[in-house]
Amino acid sequence: MDHQSSYLSIIGIYCFILALNTNLRIYWLLLPIIFGIAFLTKQAPTSHILLISIFLSAIYFVFNFDLNKIIFGIIGSLIFLLVFFTVFYIGKISLNSFFHQYILFPLSLGGERLEFLFPLEFKRIILRFKLLHLSLLIPIIVSIREIIKDYKYLKGKEFLTTLSLIGSSFALIVHQLMTINGIFVFFIIPIFFGFSHIYCLRHFKKNSRYISILLILLSVISTVYYGNKYIISRHFMDLDKANMKKAIPAEIFDEKLKGLKWITFWNLDNPQKEISQLKEAIDIIKKDLRKKTIVTDYQFISVILSVYDNSPSKVWYTGHVNPVKNNKYFDVYKQFFIDKLKENEVEIVYTIKPLWSGHDALETILNKNCIKKVKITEILESQLLLGCQELKK
Repeated sequence: MDHQSSYLSIIGIYCFILALNTNLRIYWLLLPIIFGIAFLTKQAPTSHILLISIFLSAIYFVFNFDLNKIIFGIIGSLIFLLVFFTVFYIGKISLNSFFHQYILFPLSLGGERLEFLFPLEFKRIILRFKLLHLSLLIPIIVSIREIIKDYKYLKGKEFLTTLSLIGSSFALIVHQLMTINGIFVFFIIPIFFGFSHIYCLRHFKKNSRYISILLILLSVISTVYYGNKYIISRHFMDLDKANMKKAIPAEIFDEKLKGLKWITFWNLDNPQKEISQLKEAIDIIKKDLRKKTIVTDYQFISVILSVYDNSPSKVWYTGHVNPVKNNKYFDVYKQFFIDKLKENEVEIVYTIKPLWSGHDALETILNKNCIKKVKITEILESQLLLGCQELKK
């Protein structure tokens, strides 16, 4: 989700830059739609980049007021909202639930994670992302030079374009530091080198050939380096220390996974053991015809079983995705969870371990007298839902 929302946000910035530098009003219409989709993919970094876009748009219209462009932007916003509310209506999705789970709870997490930004050290902010900053050096040099020549450059489209690129860069860096995930923001380096090339051709015509060659080389080097370090090594999945030769065909599970290799950080040395344990768990769950919920980080299992797992949560990550007991929104989440169990008439909950958060999904949701826990295998547990008051309709 971090990747996808970042990609969509950068497309939003593309749209903003095109809206600034062309007279095509369609871009002002598309702008809120793209950012709306990006926000529904993941709140951050979309919200950060969206705020930058709104702020710079306001500056643009202060000096270049155009009612038609503003109207197109409003129409785009209305189109997005119309589709949004239509989907919620058809899907019978509670707006109150959306507001609590998608807006308020993540905001409470964001407040806690602000501490991850500090200390604001040169090494963490600049040196760690040196190639990213270097990729925007030419637009920055051009802006400084042009402002010194004529302060009116501050009102121009090119300066606003530069600010949108710099703002997006720092928004992604801030998001990276706050999420403490594997580093993924380096994908924008070739994009920014591309913009640097445009500025080079426009402002350094005499030396553009040599600078262009340097930009291409830096772009290729950064792509190869970070691609090998973070993508090929599967660093984002904590597989950078894995021996990929030990990975085994994933089609052992099902033909749907044909062509994939299987290895996880839970069992780097013996993926065959992990697969055997999972197949055993899957077979047990498959034979149970009762209405069930499956709690697991192995999200493909419901696909293998060809069943809807009635899961109230997409990801079981207590504290980061699901509120902990002392969070002020925990009671809202707890009631939502219980309502879903009752609505789907769930009789039993299967938990396949290990879970990244290490927490039992129901231990803080239901009282002990509401469940009967049984350890079936080394990785599989069942929790039979009893007829306690909480679960009565």
